[in-house]
Amino acid sequence: VDIVLVLDVSGSMQLFDDPHKPEARIEVAKREAVRFIDRRPDDPMGLVLFGREAVSRVPVTLDHKLLKSIIADIQLGVIPHEGTMLSKALMIACARLKKSAAKSKVIIALTDGAPTQGDHPPEAPVTLAKQLGIKIYTIGIGADVAYRYDPFFGMVPVDSSFNRELLKQIAQHTHGHYFEARNADELRHIYDLIDQLEKTRHETPIFANIYDWFVPFVWCVILLLGLEILFSTLVWRVL
Repeated sequence: VDIVLVLDVSGSMQLFDDPHKPEARIEVAKREAVRFIDRRPDDPMGLVLFGREAVSRVPVTLDHKLLKSIIADIQLGVIPHEGTMLSKALMIACARLKKSAAKSKVIIALTDGAPTQGDHPPEAPVTLAKQLGIKIYTIGIGADVAYRYDPFFGMVPVDSSFNRELLKQIAQHTHGHYFEARNADELRHIYDLIDQLEKTRHETPIFANIYDWFVPFVWCVILLLGLEILFSTLVWRVL
Protein backbone atom coordinates (compact mmCIF):
# COMPACT_ATOMS: atom_id res chain seq x y z
CA VAL A 1 0.00 0.00 0.00
CA ASP A 2 1.41 3.40 -1.01
CA ILE A 3 0.36 6.07 1.47
CA VAL A 4 0.68 9.86 1.62
CA LEU A 5 0.06 11.59 4.94
CA VAL A 6 -1.45 15.08 4.54
CA LEU A 7 -1.00 17.10 7.72
CA ASP A 8 -2.54 20.44 8.66
CA VAL A 9 0.04 22.89 10.08
CA SER A 10 -2.21 25.95 10.21
CA GLY A 11 -2.25 28.20 13.26
CA SER A 12 -5.22 26.49 14.92
CA MET A 13 -3.18 23.30 15.32
CA GLN A 14 -1.51 24.95 18.32
CA LEU A 15 -4.79 24.77 20.28
CA PHE A 16 -5.41 22.33 23.13
CA ASP A 17 -8.44 20.05 23.30
CA ASP A 18 -8.05 18.97 26.92
CA PRO A 19 -7.37 21.75 29.46
CA HIS A 20 -6.24 19.17 32.01
CA LYS A 21 -3.73 17.65 29.60
CA PRO A 22 -2.32 20.62 27.66
CA GLU A 23 -0.87 19.05 24.53
CA ALA A 24 -1.20 20.94 21.26
CA ARG A 25 -3.05 19.24 18.42
CA ILE A 26 0.04 19.32 16.23
CA GLU A 27 2.03 17.36 18.83
CA VAL A 28 -0.72 14.75 19.11
CA ALA A 29 -0.91 14.48 15.32
CA LYS A 30 2.87 14.11 14.99
CA ARG A 31 3.12 11.41 17.66
CA GLU A 32 0.29 9.30 16.26
CA ALA A 33 1.56 9.66 12.68
CA VAL A 34 4.95 8.31 13.75
CA ARG A 35 3.27 5.44 15.57
CA PHE A 36 1.23 4.62 12.46
CA ILE A 37 4.40 4.59 10.34
CA ASP A 38 6.01 2.13 12.77
CA ARG A 39 3.06 -0.22 12.36
CA ARG A 40 3.55 -0.42 8.58
CA PRO A 41 7.27 -0.96 7.92
CA ASP A 42 6.72 -2.41 4.43
CA ASP A 43 4.61 0.43 2.99
CA PRO A 44 6.13 3.36 1.08
CA MET A 45 4.90 6.64 2.58
CA GLY A 46 5.15 10.34 1.84
CA LEU A 47 4.25 13.59 3.58
CA VAL A 48 2.44 16.76 2.47
CA LEU A 49 2.07 19.78 4.79
CA PHE A 50 -0.44 22.56 4.35
CA GLY A 51 -1.38 25.87 5.89
CA ARG A 52 -1.66 28.99 3.76
CA GLU A 53 0.41 27.03 1.23
CA ALA A 54 0.71 23.31 0.49
CA VAL A 55 4.13 21.69 0.27
CA SER A 56 5.30 18.18 -0.57
CA ARG A 57 7.74 17.60 2.29
CA VAL A 58 8.73 13.95 1.68
CA PRO A 59 8.15 11.92 -1.51
CA VAL A 60 6.79 8.41 -1.23
CA THR A 61 9.65 6.42 0.24
CA LEU A 62 10.55 3.36 2.30
CA ASP A 63 13.06 5.43 4.25
CA HIS A 64 10.82 5.59 7.29
CA LYS A 65 13.65 6.74 9.53
CA LEU A 66 13.94 9.94 7.48
CA LEU A 67 10.16 10.38 7.32
CA LYS A 68 9.75 10.03 11.09
CA SER A 69 12.62 12.42 11.72
CA ILE A 70 11.04 15.10 9.54
CA ILE A 71 7.63 14.63 11.18
CA ALA A 72 9.18 14.89 14.65
CA ASP A 73 10.85 18.19 13.66
CA ILE A 74 7.68 19.85 12.32
CA GLN A 75 7.00 23.21 13.92
CA LEU A 76 4.08 25.52 13.24
CA GLY A 77 5.32 28.33 11.06
CA VAL A 78 7.53 26.09 8.92
CA ILE A 79 5.19 27.25 6.16
CA PRO A 80 2.79 30.25 6.44
CA HIS A 81 0.03 29.11 8.78
CA GLU A 82 -2.67 31.77 8.29
CA GLY A 83 -4.89 29.56 6.15
CA THR A 84 -6.00 26.03 5.28
CA MET A 85 -5.34 24.95 1.70
CA LEU A 86 -6.76 21.45 1.99
CA SER A 87 -7.67 20.88 -1.66
CA LYS A 88 -4.26 22.05 -2.87
CA ALA A 89 -2.60 19.64 -0.45
CA LEU A 90 -4.77 16.74 -1.63
CA MET A 91 -3.93 17.46 -5.27
CA ILE A 92 -0.21 17.47 -4.47
CA ALA A 93 -0.65 14.16 -2.64
CA CYS A 94 -2.46 12.71 -5.67
CA ALA A 95 0.41 13.84 -7.89
CA ARG A 96 2.84 11.98 -5.62
CA LEU A 97 0.83 8.79 -6.15
CA LYS A 98 0.26 9.27 -9.88
CA LYS A 99 2.98 6.85 -10.97
CA SER A 100 2.46 4.37 -8.16
CA ALA A 101 2.09 0.75 -9.22
CA ALA A 102 0.79 -0.36 -5.81
CA LYS A 103 -2.46 -2.34 -5.60
CA SER A 104 -3.80 0.20 -3.13
CA LYS A 105 -3.10 3.95 -3.02
CA VAL A 106 -4.22 5.92 0.00
CA ILE A 107 -4.18 9.51 1.26
CA ILE A 108 -4.75 10.19 4.97
CA ALA A 109 -5.65 13.86 5.47
CA LEU A 110 -5.82 15.36 8.96
CA THR A 111 -7.17 18.87 9.55
CA ASP A 112 -8.81 20.93 12.28
CA GLY A 113 -10.20 23.72 10.11
CA ALA A 114 -12.14 24.60 6.99
CA PRO A 115 -10.58 25.54 3.63
CA THR A 116 -9.89 29.25 3.31
CA GLN A 117 -10.18 31.67 0.41
CA GLY A 118 -7.82 30.89 -2.46
CA ASP A 119 -8.03 27.13 -2.14
CA HIS A 120 -9.12 24.94 -5.07
CA PRO A 121 -12.73 23.72 -5.11
CA PRO A 122 -13.00 20.30 -3.40
CA GLU A 123 -14.25 18.72 -6.63
CA ALA A 124 -10.76 19.07 -8.13
CA PRO A 125 -8.87 16.67 -5.81
CA VAL A 126 -11.87 14.31 -5.67
CA THR A 127 -11.97 14.02 -9.46
CA LEU A 128 -8.21 13.51 -9.65
CA ALA A 129 -8.23 10.90 -6.89
CA LYS A 130 -11.01 8.93 -8.61
CA GLN A 131 -9.14 8.99 -11.92
CA LEU A 132 -5.98 7.65 -10.26
CA GLY A 133 -7.77 5.08 -8.09
CA ILE A 134 -6.79 6.77 -4.82
CA LYS A 135 -8.80 6.47 -1.61
CA ILE A 136 -8.84 9.45 0.72
CA TYR A 137 -9.33 9.00 4.45
CA THR A 138 -10.21 12.29 6.16
CA ILE A 139 -9.75 13.00 9.86
CA GLY A 140 -11.25 16.02 11.57
CA ILE A 141 -9.32 16.70 14.77
CA GLY A 142 -10.59 18.90 17.60
CA ALA A 143 -13.00 18.87 20.54
CA ASP A 144 -16.23 20.84 20.65
CA VAL A 145 -14.48 23.41 22.83
CA ALA A 146 -10.80 24.20 22.23
CA TYR A 147 -8.38 26.15 24.40
CA ARG A 148 -5.38 28.37 23.97
CA TYR A 149 -2.88 29.32 26.63
CA ASP A 150 -2.82 32.92 27.79
CA PRO A 151 0.04 34.00 30.11
CA PHE A 152 -2.38 36.13 32.17
CA PHE A 153 -5.64 34.15 32.10
CA GLY A 154 -4.37 30.58 31.65
CA MET A 155 -6.48 28.29 29.49
CA VAL A 156 -8.93 30.39 27.47
CA PRO A 157 -11.75 28.73 25.45
CA VAL A 158 -11.85 29.66 21.76
CA ASP A 159 -13.97 28.83 18.75
CA SER A 160 -12.53 26.14 16.52
CA SER A 161 -14.34 23.85 14.11
CA PHE A 162 -13.74 21.88 10.94
CA ASN A 163 -16.02 21.36 7.96
CA ARG A 164 -17.52 17.95 8.73
CA GLU A 165 -19.71 17.76 5.64
CA LEU A 166 -16.83 18.59 3.31
CA LEU A 167 -14.54 15.98 4.87
CA LYS A 168 -17.33 13.39 4.68
CA GLN A 169 -17.96 14.10 1.00
CA ILE A 170 -14.27 13.91 0.07
CA ALA A 171 -13.96 10.53 1.79
CA GLN A 172 -17.21 9.08 0.46
CA HIS A 173 -16.65 10.11 -3.15
CA THR A 174 -13.20 8.46 -3.16
CA HIS A 175 -14.35 5.27 -1.36
CA GLY A 176 -12.48 6.23 1.77
CA HIS A 177 -13.75 6.88 5.30
CA TYR A 178 -14.32 9.95 7.46
CA PHE A 179 -13.31 10.07 11.12
CA GLU A 180 -13.46 12.54 14.00
CA ALA A 181 -10.86 12.71 16.77
CA ARG A 182 -11.64 14.82 19.84
CA ASN A 183 -8.56 13.74 21.77
CA ALA A 184 -5.31 11.79 21.49
CA ASP A 185 -6.88 8.41 22.35
CA GLU A 186 -9.50 8.75 19.62
CA LEU A 187 -6.85 9.70 17.06
CA ARG A 188 -4.81 6.63 17.97
CA HIS A 189 -7.89 4.45 17.58
CA ILE A 190 -8.58 5.98 14.16
CA TYR A 191 -5.08 5.20 12.92
CA ASP A 192 -5.47 1.64 14.22
CA LEU A 193 -8.70 1.29 12.26
CA ILE A 194 -7.08 2.57 9.07
CA ASP A 195 -4.21 0.15 9.64
CA GLN A 196 -6.69 -2.73 9.76
CA LEU A 197 -8.67 -1.48 6.74
CA GLU A 198 -5.67 -1.10 4.47
CA LYS A 199 -4.30 -4.59 4.00
CA THR A 200 -3.35 -6.11 0.64
CA ARG A 201 -2.25 -9.63 -0.24
CA HIS A 202 1.29 -9.89 -1.53
CA GLU A 203 2.74 -13.20 -2.76
CA THR A 204 6.42 -13.81 -2.18
CA PRO A 205 8.69 -16.85 -2.58
CA ILE A 206 9.36 -18.83 0.59
CA PHE A 207 12.94 -19.93 1.06
CA ALA A 208 14.13 -22.77 3.29
CA ASN A 209 17.57 -23.99 4.31
CA ILE A 210 17.93 -27.70 3.54
CA TYR A 211 20.62 -29.76 5.25
CA ASP A 212 21.62 -33.13 3.72
CA TRP A 213 22.35 -35.35 6.72
CA PHE A 214 23.37 -38.30 4.54
CA VAL A 215 26.55 -36.58 3.33
CA PRO A 216 28.58 -37.29 6.53
CA PHE A 217 27.50 -40.93 6.33
CA VAL A 218 28.65 -41.12 2.71
CA TRP A 219 32.06 -39.82 3.72
CA CYS A 220 32.21 -42.39 6.54
CA VAL A 221 31.44 -45.17 4.07
CA ILE A 222 34.11 -43.90 1.65
CA LEU A 223 36.61 -43.72 4.53
CA LEU A 224 35.82 -47.28 5.61
CA LEU A 225 36.15 -48.53 2.04
CA GLY A 226 39.49 -46.76 1.75
CA LEU A 227 40.70 -48.36 4.99
CA GLU A 228 39.49 -51.78 3.82
CA ILE A 229 41.42 -51.39 0.55
CA LEU A 230 44.48 -50.16 2.44
CA PHE A 231 44.44 -53.08 4.85
CA SER A 232 43.69 -55.66 2.16
CA THR A 233 46.54 -54.52 -0.07
CA LEU A 234 49.20 -53.74 2.54
CA VAL A 235 48.62 -54.96 6.09
CA TRP A 236 46.84 -58.21 5.47
CA ARG A 237 49.21 -59.12 2.58
CA VAL A 238 52.25 -58.59 4.82
CA LEU A 239 50.73 -60.76 7.50
